[in-house]
Amino acid sequence: MDDLRQTLSREGIDTTHMELLVEMPDLTIPALPISRTESFALWRQLRGLVSRTGCWPVLFSETDGEERDRLVEDSFEDVTGRDWVESAIERSRTVDVNGWLATKLRMRDREYGGLPRGEWPAGALRSRPTAEFPPRAATPESDEFWACSGIRSVRRTPHVLVALVPVLDSWQVAAAMAFGGWNANPFAFEHAAVHRYWFERFGAEVVALNTSTVELWVARPPMDRDSAIEVALEQFAYCDDIVGQGYHTIEGLAAILIGSHVWSFWWD
Repeated sequence: MDDLRQTLSREGIDTTHMELLVEMPDLTIPALPISRTESFALWRQLRGLVSRTGCWPVLFSETDGEERDRLVEDSFEDVTGRDWVESAIERSRTVDVNGWLATKLRMRDREYGGLPRGEWPAGALRSRPTAEFPPRAATPESDEFWACSGIRSVRRTPHVLVALVPVLDSWQVAAAMAFGGWNANPFAFEHAAVHRYWFERFGAEVVALNTSTVELWVARPPMDRDSAIEVALEQFAYCDDIVGQGYHTIEGLAAILIGSHVWSFWWD
């Protein structure tokens, strides 16, 4: 971890309070505490350093310990080390994502007694400017992410942790963090497969991951109604709570996806 400290310090990043979230002989995940208001700015800076640090930054959890400890203990209960992570990543590559999403959508159709379709919301935005990484003026602000704003947090403390996950690609984060596999939450390798699929199609990258939430920054979001509905159906298949407990209809979700560079998911 000394090399990582030196690299970050040369970039003006304070590592004084760096801690280890996970410590195994061949798998360590350090984290930096940061104020919520500065967390997205630090994420952007660390995102630009991935090739040098070998770590993908993830806004991870509250710093008061309760939420952090629950996620670490629950997620890593069965993880034996780097081999487990590599196995999950390799398994994700074998997933036929289109087939997986189609199967999930049929399941939702049965569970809901039909897909929750509806009218297109009045006054919905038709388009917004596109953007490339890194985010600039027309791209997300900190408070658009739950991890930064404190929305859906257990404690809403003023600080969060930025985990430095030892992978080079965003889509591998869920596998490296052993995220998922409980309730209706997909398994870690399934998250990784879907995230890779969305990265390839939309430039989606993982920004935040918590006990029950995932948030993505999206470089190329859908810009028209038909594309947005297609993506909304995929998101509903992946995480039905965002419709069932959120936007109520596929069209309601699709309307907010047009031009949106932030995709958020939760599993209750």
